[in-house]
Amino acid sequence: MNNWSRVLRLVWETNPRGVLGILLTTACDAVIPVAQVVLLGLTVNAVQSATDPSSLLIYPALFAGLALLGLILTTLQGYWQAALEQRVSNAFNVRLMEKSGTLSLRDFENPDVYNRLQLATREATGRPYQFFAQLIAAVSGAVSLVLLMGVLVTWSPLVALFVLLAPILPVVANQIFVRRLWAVERDRSEERRRGQYLLALVTNDKTYKETRLFGLVTHFIDSYRAMLGRFYTVDMAIERRRSRATALSGLAGVAVTAVAVFLAIGDAFNAGDLGRLAAYIGAIGAVTVAAQMLIGGLGQLVEHTLFLGNLFAFLDLPVTDAAPAGPGQVDVPDSPAHEIVFEDVTFAYPGQQQPALNGFSATIAAGRTVALVGENGAGKSTIVKLLARLYEPTSGRILLDGVDIRTFDRDQYRDHLTVLFQDFIQYEASVRHNVAFGRISRADDDEGVREALHRAEMTSTVRTLEHGIDTQLGKWFADGKQLSGGQWQRIALARALFRRSPVIVLDEPTASLDARAEEAVFSRLTEESHLATKILISHRFSTVRTADEVLVLQGGQLVEKGDHHSLMDDNGLYAQMFRLQASGYVN
Repeated sequence: MNNWSRVLRLVWETNPRGVLGILLTTACDAVIPVAQVVLLGLTVNAVQSATDPSSLLIYPALFAGLALLGLILTTLQGYWQAALEQRVSNAFNVRLMEKSGTLSLRDFENPDVYNRLQLATREATGRPYQFFAQLIAAVSGAVSLVLLMGVLVTWSPLVALFVLLAPILPVVANQIFVRRLWAVERDRSEERRRGQYLLALVTNDKTYKETRLFGLVTHFIDSYRAMLGRFYTVDMAIERRRSRATALSGLAGVAVTAVAVFLAIGDAFNAGDLGRLAAYIGAIGAVTVAAQMLIGGLGQLVEHTLFLGNLFAFLDLPVTDAAPAGPGQVDVPDSPAHEIVFEDVTFAYPGQQQPALNGFSATIAAGRTVALVGENGAGKSTIVKLLARLYEPTSGRILLDGVDIRTFDRDQYRDHLTVLFQDFIQYEASVRHNVAFGRISRADDDEGVREALHRAEMTSTVRTLEHGIDTQLGKWFADGKQLSGGQWQRIALARALFRRSPVIVLDEPTASLDARAEEAVFSRLTEESHLATKILISHRFSTVRTADEVLVLQGGQLVEKGDHHSLMDDNGLYAQMFRLQASGYVN
């Protein structure tokens, strides 16, 4: 019931006038079937006793009036329902996005949380309004049913009882299977998510080349088809049982209806009231509709409540990525560069026994360029995630200008940080927005956008585009221009530079660039970004050797540090990796 109140409260807040309009028209519409039944009985009796047909004109006029009223009410309901449905759907989708924005990277890498997100995404668009609509239908059915039964009981309580029982059995039987279907859908959520992934592999432009080249399309389609087949087998087994139960209960309902008609004939005969018999027959149909609306609506409410549980289970997840300002928190110092200190930092990913970082300590002086090198899995990217506060250290601490970064407001702290991730986003947007997303508050700064593109060695390419910085990039939307991998990387680099943060972290920033372009980019960065503190992660030692200091990691620990020349003189791990890479060029 708590979910009921939450949905209804949000629906009311979305459009109070629309809700009131729907309630008013529904209440009026619920009275029409009762009026029609009573009017039918009166009309039959009037016809039986009339001597002049002209005296009966009032009755067709009344029927027409009821039909016109029903048309008006239905039209108004349709308008308000359409408006309300769209606004409720939009509101829940926005809430879903807002909630996703409060989750941590830990949550997105947790399969259970991700399953909840997928289930919630499926329910957010239509389920809340469907719940409200079914509730209104149930209330409308209840009002009609109560009024109809009130009329019938005054004639014959026994007939009223059988008229009421006739439509109930099939509807009740149908609702027994609702919970079972919900449980099946809940249990298959992860497999359905796997199916969505298979669908994306075949229908996404970013996976097109490899899936076609390796001949994987047929394999993925067959896997998807097999999954759908398993779903179909389970669903049809339930549907067969539900159909048998519905058929049996329907037969019972038919028998009860026959008894109700028999009793109605007897009551009308005894009363000598043919109009009452006509009203009974009309009431059976009206009660059937009203009972189906009530019981079917209640059954749908149960179903919607179960599935809304998926939505609210996600919305009720604890906020894990919020760090609002509070007692003991301080502002980030305003400086063109910051000193960064790692003090005995250890970190293990959730569910992992082996730490990704183990007792890591290092000092990065303000305004210096420090490179992180090491084999895959050495802990380089983990350092970036901790510095960006995507995760918090298991033990130890990270200091910015001598202050533990956990004491800063998270968003204000991140405002002083730029990270160009190795798996950067290729935004399906204009060049302008691709760059301006680095600092969205300056989205109208065209000069700043062009300056960032210049520093990323992208100016000449943008000049060749038909609409310049307003050119749509990517192929998802009309008139989109697809860039090469290296050009996309320069766009991402321009986005990072546009941010103008005192700390810049570049994770493989030139992996897709050729040697000449890489040299040009780093020469410009060295010249123009000397004030910022820069952390560079790269497997290219031609890039690493330009750093002021190199930190060498192995197994999550710092094993060497120094500049390029001192590390080469030490003849340690760095020298081995450098010579191994250099030998490939020499040979």
